[in-house]
Amino acid sequence: ILAGRDGNLREVREVRLGREISRWVLWAAVRLFPSLQVSGGGYQIQASDNIQMLIGLGRDPLFIKETRVDALYGLANLMDQAYASAASLPGPALLLYGRRDQVVPKTPTLNVWRRLPANGRADAGAHRIALYDDGWHLLLRDLRSEKVVEDILAWIADKEAPLPSGADGNAVSYLKKSEIIIPFPGLDY
Repeated sequence: ILAGRDGNLREVREVRLGREISRWVLWAAVRLFPSLQVSGGGYQIQASDNIQMLIGLGRDPLFIKETRVDALYGLANLMDQAYASAASLPGPALLLYGRRDQVVPKTPTLNVWRRLPANGRADAGAHRIALYDDGWHLLLRDLRSEKVVEDILAWIADKEAPLPSGADGNAVSYLKKSEIIIPFPGLDY
């Protein structure tokens, strides 16, 4: 979740970098079968601890359950561009991550945090990072979402004050003790 300097909230659900998907397979599929629809079926991934909400999404006819290959290709390229531009993200911005997130991998998230100006410190104009130990992918829909909402409202009111939950301090200390991982040799992510 990203809250921009204008106070608008944006949910950045797919930070999973394009390199996570085998690029050559995706490159070939978009040229050979661009309208092929694929799903995440078969993966044992849980997006939230709010099971009732997940069941509701599964039953919702408007919830996208299959995606065209050409859309995935565009999304992968967009994610690569977003990663590459993290160092120049205008601030202040609030970036939130759940430690139990099974959709967005930890390594690219930490690498994005490291690339941010001021590494998530609460300096005026700096970016703020927050890590929720009990948070999942759908932070605003999780069972403990009230803590996240309180933090967002507090950050909008005062971008320099610590977040009420302490998730910003948690993120900074976690980032400091985490090793730098470059999962793809020759690339910086």
